[in-house]
Amino acid sequence: RDAIVTNTDGWLAARDDTAFRALYPELGGESLKRAPRGYPADHPMIEDLKRKDHIAICSLGERDATRTDLIPHLSERFGRARDYLGWLA
Repeated sequence: RDAIVTNTDGWLAARDDTAFRALYPELGGESLKRAPRGYPADHPMIEDLKRKDHIAICSLGERDATRTDLIPHLSERFGRARDYLGWLA
């Protein structure tokens, strides 16, 4: 949370990256009902700060699972999430 507050531009660049969001259009996970302790409820990043976990959702269909190039296909998708996951790690 502190990293999001101190480097909001970097977080937004990773979270909203066009290539990442093309493959991971939905971000999910549980959130607190109120602002976490020590953060104002009106903070511009409050929805991200309230998250208990961050889950990037990339849908794969049957056609994806049966591709002959499945491993490179998945590798590309995981690679596009690198910056987002780097922020969380």
